[in-house]
Amino acid sequence: MTCLLLPLGYLSEIGGRIVKGGLNTVPYNEVYMRIGGPGRIVRGKDCATGRDCSDEEGTGRSLENGIGLPAALFIRTACYGSLISLLRTRARCNALLGKEHMKGLPLLMITPELGVRVLTDSMQKALLQTMARNLNPFQNATIAHKTTVDTSSESHMQQKLEELLDLDADDVRNVLTAEECARLAGGFGATDDSVAHLLMDVLREDMRHEEEEEAVEGETGDHHHLQDIVNDG
Repeated sequence: MTCLLLPLGYLSEIGGRIVKGGLNTVPYNEVYMRIGGPGRIVRGKDCATGRDCSDEEGTGRSLENGIGLPAALFIRTACYGSLISLLRTRARCNALLGKEHMKGLPLLMITPELGVRVLTDSMQKALLQTMARNLNPFQNATIAHKTTVDTSSESHMQQKLEELLDLDADDVRNVLTAEECARLAGGFGATDDSVAHLLMDVLREDMRHEEEEEAVEGETGDHHHLQDIVNDG
């Protein structure tokens, strides 16, 4: 597969020095881009449309249709700042390019010493659990993400919205507790829809417990799981 390399994010650390960049500047190679767009090919089919894509039959990728979509996202170090930026960048790709095009997009770490390592689904979920339980972006400068009051410009706010985590994606809600999901939303940001789904599910759980108690004991107790979730977030 022929690829281009484009930057992952807006800040890169090179030789201990922070270099500002973006989609128009290439400070460091962090994104694999397939040559010939527009879709991604997975096992001989366009991952979004399901259309057969065969170079031999002339239905494969072509530069006539553009540069193509990312084939993978990768980082150079396994520090929390880089790993979280990787998740945010995938979320932004989903927002800008469509989830159907980004489905199954590999997340990698590439270093000269270790070669290519895959951030598997189970490792991603373990990372989210660690983020929810042990990390605080408001007290840790290495993982802070434009949380200061002087970075609320329209462009910053738009980027924040595009990089929100989706709690409904990839069975996250089946792995993380409601409390952990709330902490992720409060500390790192989550999409409005996924937060609303979380709160509605917890509210239904409170109502179900109250109905069960009323049926058994003839009276209901006070269930505050929803309030506890909001407090955690």
